[in-house]
Amino acid sequence: NHGFADGYNLALQQVEADYVVLLNSDVEVTEHWLEPMIAYLDIHPEVAACQPKIRSWRQKDHFEYAGAAGGFLDKYGYPFCRGRIMGVVE
Repeated sequence: NHGFADGYNLALQQVEADYVVLLNSDVEVTEHWLEPMIAYLDIHPEVAACQPKIRSWRQKDHFEYAGAAGGFLDKYGYPFCRGRIMGVVE
C-alpha cells in the first residue's frame, strides 16, 4: 500500500490522456458535471487543474469546504471560514 497520494501519483504515471479525473468513491456527481470543466480547459491551455463547486451532502444549496462556516462563498469565491483573517492571503 503506497498511501493515498503516492497511489494516485503512481497511477497517473501510467495514464496517457488529455484529462484525468481524480474522484473519490464517496462523491456524488450531478448530470453534466464534467462537460463545463473540459470546455473551460479546452479554451484555457494555461490552466492545469480545476474542480467543480462542492456542495453539502445534507444541504444541497450550501457549499462544502473543510473549515467553512455557514456554507456560503464570498464575492471572490472563497468560503467563509472559521478564524479567517480578512485582507490576508492564507
